[in-house]
Amino acid sequence: NGIILPFNTYTVSKKQSLIDSKTIVSHGNPTEPGRGRITVDGKATFPFCYRTIDHILKMILGAPTTTGTTPTYTHTYKIDKTKAMPSAVIEKGFIDLGQYFLQNGVKFGGFSFNYGEDAELEISVDTIMAATESTGTSAYDSDAASIVIAKASQFQASLKEGGSTIAIVKSGSINVNRNLDGSNFVVSTTNARASIPESVPSVTGSLKAIFKDMTLVNKAMAGTKTSLELKFEASASQSVTFTFPEIIYETPEIGINGPAGIELDFNWRGFYASATEATSAQVVL
Repeated sequence: NGIILPFNTYTVSKKQSLIDSKTIVSHGNPTEPGRGRITVDGKATFPFCYRTIDHILKMILGAPTTTGTTPTYTHTYKIDKTKAMPSAVIEKGFIDLGQYFLQNGVKFGGFSFNYGEDAELEISVDTIMAATESTGTSAYDSDAASIVIAKASQFQASLKEGGSTIAIVKSGSINVNRNLDGSNFVVSTTNARASIPESVPSVTGSLKAIFKDMTLVNKAMAGTKTSLELKFEASASQSVTFTFPEIIYETPEIGINGPAGIELDFNWRGFYASATEATSAQVVL
């Protein structure tokens, strides 16, 4: 059966542009335009929820490796070329109007989020592509079950850098992008994408840190490989850990902008070379 995911925004919609006609006729008026390719694209933001994040991760990183026994299981997601990115059927419903938009072949292009801010934790899917969208007046799955929200909070976060807890980071961001290719239109009467393959992923992020010593700066200047681990934990049985086993910092700008304390912005990139996790990004739920 289907599930009803809580969300903050969802903009994925069907679009079809018009193509200007270049035809010149005697009456001097424009002639009828052509109709272009049909695309189904958009983005979404979801509450950062311990119970629903697994559905988002599965769409982006594939099926997890699951261990443990009831009632406590551990699900490990990672970028792995042997795990295909799944597609899904998603329905956007306007219940009060009795109108439903069914999207087939939906793929999520990646996830991103900011942490350490005095704001609601949200996880964004900045690229969503689908093959088709159709309309109807009844729900695709009338028995779809709602999920009880269990939101994570900013104060539940802890951060490790190079394997050790770090206490000078004020905020940061994480972005895992599978770089979907939406250009695969073929000669066909369907006027829809034939496939939406992923490309080489990118794993990036940033840190805003208090400038108290040269530890991070020296790593950046020397191009020293290090690691990051960000964990949100509500209880011993409810947590999610993002691990980036191999990253390198870009050298930050070090300026003096006034009499107050100095903050440094570190951009970083993740990769896989020799980490025991055998991936550039891993999430354990």
